[in-house]
This record gives sequence, structure tokens and C-alpha cells, in this order.
Amino acid sequence: MSKSCLMSSIHTGRPRRSSYDDRPRWLRRLEERREYELEMERELNLEVYEKEQEQMEQQQLEEWIIFRPKI
Repeated sequence: MSKSCLMSSIHTGRPRRSSYDDRPRWLRRLEERREYELEMERELNLEVYEKEQEQMEQQQLEEWIIFRPKI
């Protein structure tokens, strides 16, 4: 065991792990909230985009029906 690892385990009572998050709880929660809000915004934007695509396809279909060549 390295000296720094040993010292940190003595100081904190637990071994130093790279997966341990040293950020304060409020900062982690703030970042989690931002990630959640961004994900919700992406989903909402995707829904809006899909609705616009459907409307555009419907409009193109209606225009094709109106202006289709007569056979």
C-alpha cells in the first residue's frame, strides 16, 4: 500500500478510491438536477421535432393529393 493511500485511509477512516466523489453534496445534487433538466429538455425537443415532422409529412401528402398529375 502506498504511503499516500495509507495516510488518506488513516485521515478519513476509509481507503482512498478514485471512484469516490469529493464534491460537496449540494454541488453533486445541482449537477444531477442540471443533467435531469437537460435530459427532459432533449426529450421535449425530440417530441416537438417529431410532431413538426408529422405535420410536414401530412402537408406534403395533402399538396401531392391536390397537385398530383391526372392520369
